Amino acid sequence: MARDRKLSSDFWTCEAVIDCAMMTRLLFLGLQSFADDFCVQPLRPRTIRMQVFPGDPLDNDQVRAMIEELAARGLVRIYTVQGQEYLAIVDWERLHRVGKRARRLYPACPDEAPSAGGMDKVLPASTPTPRDHSKPLQTTASGAPDIGGEAEERPAAVGPPADPQEPAAAIALDPANRVAVPAAA
Repeated sequence: MARDRKLSSDFWTCEAVIDCAMMTRLLFLGLQSFADDFCVQPLRPRTIRMQVFPGDPLDNDQVRAMIEELAARGLVRIYTVQGQEYLAIVDWERLHRVGKRARRLYPACPDEAPSAGGMDKVLPASTPTPRDHSKPLQTTASGAPDIGGEAEERPAAVGPPADPQEPAAAIALDPANRVAVPAAA
């Protein structure tokens, strides 16, 4: 997915970039626009050519050669996962400040350690399961909502009072206006 990205001034003075041919430098800029938030995209020369050079008379082999030049200079890393080739831009964090990242679209390079951002982490097994919304929310003895599901089950006060002559008890909401609890007398 193409994203608006701010270009670092380091790009213009990086010796590895300067040593590339002009069209290869342009390709490198284009790759940065179409990579996911983890600097990865599928290595498909035809797709990359249509994204970066839509009106230019280049063929897929020329685009592949430019990608190989970027890899030879250490600007991109090429790797394969389950038979599919990917390319990752090296030093992505130095070139771009990525705040909140979207979910990973493509697999990470198997040689790479998980990122410090924590987006690659698998949730532990102790993560609570979501609440079943088909059941009424239970409350603790103090009247607070039971988020963890550990409260005693109490019958819900539903329906008219037992004695039709007696007025219905007033109902108040907790401070978050979420759970109906009996009003204090």
